[in-house]
Amino acid sequence: MIRPTLSAHGFQEVLAALYRLSNEALHDECADLEADFGTWLTRWFKLSHAQQSYLHGMDPDTIEVIAEKLVYSLIARFPIQLVVPVGYVHRLQHRLTPALHHEQLLTLTETSTISYLPGNGFIETSCLMITLPLSIIAV
Repeated sequence: MIRPTLSAHGFQEVLAALYRLSNEALHDECADLEADFGTWLTRWFKLSHAQQSYLHGMDPDTIEVIAEKLVYSLIARFPIQLVVPVGYVHRLQHRLTPALHHEQLLTLTETSTISYLPGNGFIETSCLMITLPLSIIAV
């Protein structure tokens, strides 16, 4: 597989490839991700210079939290989305900074849904959304 850019589409390509792995191989990938998030990320994605700089400037505790959330969602094979913030297209067209999104803000959003199906009982599903800072989004 050719390494895609770290974009919403590229992330879904990598996620699909990861979810095609056996459980054992996926656990190995998750161990690599936890051991060295930056190396794992650059092994799977072609990062822009801005993305590399952002990654190298991230606080180690923040990287640890992101890695933990990713590993949990990957092992459970939950949906994970890399989100382009609202206003991104407008910013590209007009070179303006959207008021609702700081240039360096990265957010993690976890959602959990509990559904009931007669005969099957309750099912809980989760989703992890990662919103990248506008300054590092790959076009």
